[in-house]
Amino acid sequence: QRRYCDYFARNLGKTRELVTMKLTHLLVRNAPPGAVFSVEVENGQTRMMFTAPESTGCEVSLSVVVAGDVKVTLYDARRSLGKGPSIGKFWFHTSFVEDGSLTLSKLELDGPVLKDRKHEKFSEDFNVTISCSKTTAKGCQVHHPHSGVSGGPVAAQKVKVIKTGSGGAARGLVAAQI
Repeated sequence: QRRYCDYFARNLGKTRELVTMKLTHLLVRNAPPGAVFSVEVENGQTRMMFTAPESTGCEVSLSVVVAGDVKVTLYDARRSLGKGPSIGKFWFHTSFVEDGSLTLSKLELDGPVLKDRKHEKFSEDFNVTISCSKTTAKGCQVHHPHSGVSGGPVAAQKVKVIKTGSGGAARGLVAAQI
């Protein structure tokens, strides 16, 4: 959440288009040996689960269209399929993803992976890359009321960060559509 608050703070008062994108895959690098991941993607009222095949345990194929705020949660697929404790999670906003991918280091993730400061379970170089592509495909249906996106091809919308709460609390962020 710290990273998320930082990029909102850096863009305070700036205007960006609200971007709709298709998430295509997630790659975990420097994972524990034999790890197999499942990934939960949440966006507005949409919640989808994806699991990597055991042969490629660290690469998960995704196929979901998102816009605005997105939460990604990683699970150990060998232990639970989204019902047990997570390995880690992160939030991002589609308007801030550049060059078709977003890579987060171990220190930028929330949850148990971040708490492993002595690198006993997760390598110091553990990181996650999520790949995506902007989409304006006809017939692509998106409904994310919290992001202000609804309907088929997304109309050009813009968001502007207008203020942040005290103490950098994520719940204090306010974005307005303009």
